[in-house]
Amino acid sequence: SNSTHLVERAFDIARALRTEKFDTLQELFNRALAQLSFKIIESQEKFFHMMVFLLLQMAQLNVDAEVPTNDGSMDLAIPFKDTIVIMELKFNKPARDGVQQIIDKDYAKKFRGDGRKLFAVGVSFALGDVDHNKCVVDVAWQELA
Repeated sequence: SNSTHLVERAFDIARALRTEKFDTLQELFNRALAQLSFKIIESQEKFFHMMVFLLLQMAQLNVDAEVPTNDGSMDLAIPFKDTIVIMELKFNKPARDGVQQIIDKDYAKKFRGDGRKLFAVGVSFALGDVDHNKCVVDVAWQELA
């Protein structure tokens, strides 16, 4: 069934985050979202934000959403034993913009000094030009100093 697959996809995404296989995220997100219908939604960032949050929760990750900083709030912070992933979600904008925002606003500041490796991950969503029922995901990432 579709729901079983979605749970499996969620765990695949969690595994990629945990093992720093960020290059596989784009395909994994696209696979997960390929199973959902987008006819029901307005094109809104908040919808995708909630969807990613639920996918990660489904995979039993400890996820903090809308984490306040001294310069706005970061979309998602996902702590692991040895790493912390800071994720910024974008709609109809390049994924790279999300990474750049994490760097420009120094969202990593509050996590520095606890010894874990820090990663910025930008995830962008766009609905297909021709077929609004299709969601296209783009991912960019980099390790933070």
